[in-house]
Amino acid sequence: MHPPSPADRELRTLRRASAEASGGGDGSSAARRVTRQLEQVEGYMRQNVSDLLGRGVALDEVDRSTSALVDASKSLRSKARTARIWAQVSQYWPVAAAGAVVLVVVWFVFL
Repeated sequence: MHPPSPADRELRTLRRASAEASGGGDGSSAARRVTRQLEQVEGYMRQNVSDLLGRGVALDEVDRSTSALVDASKSLRSKARTARIWAQVSQYWPVAAAGAVVLVVVWFVFL
């Protein structure tokens, strides 16, 4: 089992104080003090939960952005590959055309 969190320890302390306050003495002021402390702890806990939910929303947005970037990256990679192939074709087409002409001439001369 995991060790108790600071919030759990604080709640236990407040419960003990509440039980002691209801036992006697000036119980009403002690009870009010404990009630205020409990409300304060509850407010902290609510704020923590709210912060966690906000982080979850931010993480969802990061996840969506990452997915969009992955898709854009794949598209860019395929376009870059196509551009590289066409650059090589445009660089070597004169050599290929000259080779084809030589082959055609040799074919007709020696056949």
